[in-house]
Order: sequence, then C-alpha cells, then structure tokens
Amino acid sequence: MHVLTPYCSGTMVLNPPFLLLLAVLATATAQTRAQNDLPKELTWHAASPSPRDDHLVPRGTAKRIHVLITADTSDPRVGDGVRIDLENLENAFEELVSDPQQLDLRTLDGANLTLDNIERKLLSFRFATSDTALFFFSGHGGYDDNGHFFNMANGDRLYRTDVIQAIHGTGVRLVGVVSNSCNTRSVSTGAHRTFQLPPARVKHVDGDGEIAPLLDSLFLKLYGVVDINGACEGETTQASAPRGSTSLRPFCDCLREYRDERIGWEVFVELLRGKILEEQEQRHGEGCPHRNNGELVAKHSAKVWSLPRENRGPRFGVTARDNGGHGARVAAIRDGLPATRCTDLTTERYFGLEPEDLILSVNGQTIHNSAHLVNAVMGSPQKMHFVVRDCRTGQVASMATMLRY
Repeated sequence: MHVLTPYCSGTMVLNPPFLLLLAVLATATAQTRAQNDLPKELTWHAASPSPRDDHLVPRGTAKRIHVLITADTSDPRVGDGVRIDLENLENAFEELVSDPQQLDLRTLDGANLTLDNIERKLLSFRFATSDTALFFFSGHGGYDDNGHFFNMANGDRLYRTDVIQAIHGTGVRLVGVVSNSCNTRSVSTGAHRTFQLPPARVKHVDGDGEIAPLLDSLFLKLYGVVDINGACEGETTQASAPRGSTSLRPFCDCLREYRDERIGWEVFVELLRGKILEEQEQRHGEGCPHRNNGELVAKHSAKVWSLPRENRGPRFGVTARDNGGHGARVAAIRDGLPATRCTDLTTERYFGLEPEDLILSVNGQTIHNSAHLVNAVMGSPQKMHFVVRDCRTGQVASMATMLRY
C-alpha cells in the first residue's frame, strides 16, 4: 500500500505531473499484463461488459442453484400445510430449471428437522463460487433478543442469521433465506449455532439446459443476500391443506406466473406482497382481521431484511488472483476507483492499494480466493470494511472504503 497525500483543494496528489504520467503508464502496463495472465472471470473491470452477460463467470459454464427446503411436517397444527409448501417449492424449481445438473435440490422434514441434520445437509452440498444457495423453511417461528428464528421438530431454535452467515462464508455468489413462519415476540431461550462449512470451489458445473428467465434474473445475475419472511414483526402466518402456507404458496405462484419475465427483486417483492394479500382474502374474505386457531389476528405481509445488489460494473477497481487458498492477491488497480483511496481505521490515514497486497477478509468474511473476493465485494454494502496485508511491510491493517455504488 502507498500513503496518499492531500493538497488544498481536498483531492489527492501523488507526484509532480511528469512523475504522475510515469505512474499512470506503469499502472496501465501492469493492468495489461495482469489481464493477459488472468482468467476473464477474475478481471473485475472488463471493458464495457454487456448488462445481460455476467463477465465474472467464464464462458461455457452454467451456474448452479442449490436448494434446501425444510418443513416442520411433524407439527400437528401446521404439518399438513407445510408439507404442501415443501411439495410446491420442490415442484416449482424442478419445472423452472430443465437441466438437473443446474439444480441441486434437497429436503428435510418431520422428526429429522434438527440443527445437526441441517448442518449435515449443508455440508453435503458442493458449492462453487458462481453458484446460488437457497434455504427455505415452513413452520413455527418467532423472534427474541437474538433475532428471528425457526422452531425445529425437537424444540431447538435455528436463527436465520446463522444460516446466512454459514452459507455466505463459503463464498457463493448469492445466498437466499425465504421462510413462512410467525414473527411474534418470544422469550429468549435459544443460542446461536455456528455451522462450519468448507469454502466454495472455483470449479464450475457444466450444463446446457434452460433456466426460466425469472429464476435467471433473480438468482443467477445478482450478488449478496436475499432474506425474506412471510410476516412482519408482530404478525402471524397460516399453513393448512390444500394450499399450503399464506406466504410460500404465493411465492411459488409468483415464480410460475412470472417465469418468463426478467425482473429484479424489488419488483418481485411487490408482486409477492400482492399475492400474499390475495391468498389471505381468498381464504378469509376481504374482512380484516380474521380468526386463526380461535384468535383474532390481522393480515400479514412480507418482511424483507435484505435484497441482493445488481451488477452495474466495477465497484472496487481491483484485479485479483488466487493465493493458495489464503486470501486474494492484488494483481492490478484501476485508477480512479475506490481501491486507490482507502482509510486505515487505526491511523485514519489514507492509503491506496497496490499490486501484491493481500486481501484477507471483507466485512468480517474470510476470503479464500479471488472469485470469493469478487462475490464479497459485489454483495457488500456501499461502505466496505476489509483486512489487507501490506506487500511492503507485511503488516496487517483494517481498512474501509466507499464503493462506487
């Protein structure tokens, strides 16, 4: 890393004009050499990428959707309804992904729905960095001081943030947690569970089947986290035969009805909210509130904690290469992008990254390789924290920068 020196206008000056020209030429040479040496998917700032083409994934490979559907089918009150949710979700994904190589779908229900078995299921997936991993739950839930949780068949609690952190930590492109459960206050009796999952592979799965345009735009073009529940704070959901739950049935209906549309998550969520309202009105009429298990309750709507970020080009300005499974080695820096101006959180001084610096983590997430770094940056909030080892001094520093968007 090199120190940046501000001058009176508030912009930065590194050299007199003739030295600055030499620095620009050297940077351009380094970038050209790095782009010639590296695979295209590792070049974050490829020139003029098509908005429809993901330039971070090599041509000729197909990204994969991994799906784990969990349902508390053993519960006597909602078991029949959540079993229908499981079947609806399973059928919807199998309909909309024609190539079985591009869909890895697994289920867990009944008495087998325990924390240990969920960990075993997650460990059985073979994630790649270009893949999307989705976790669905239907059953009882609520929230306490530790956050929103799902009830397991044996009474244990699974916190949705634990699922997200475990899968996101592997380095996959997109993580989704979508659930049908109540969102009412409960006494804090649960503890967080840490799932130890291995890092995602860089090797991709070949496939030539067609994926419905909606699934492609929602799950294979974006980065980050999808986190949605069928009810907001203080609200309850329902699940019963023959239609399933009042939130995941509408979710499946949206997937099927808009399968040929290329829309983003913001639009999809609004369509989903409309479907959830229609589903409740179909069951209970337009009157609100209605009775659920003898109790008078209001209608519910989808709670959204997080939606993924669209790819609008380079955010950070770094080309990186692998480093033997430990971090991502900076290969080149694009002038004028945020990597050239980062703040050391300890000294509050400004630094610019340079080739051979080693990025170790992003927003607390350990970086295993360059593809993992791409996913972490593209899925980051605009203010990004990262840890880097200085190639000049060997010192490790905690840094922050504002990404381009």
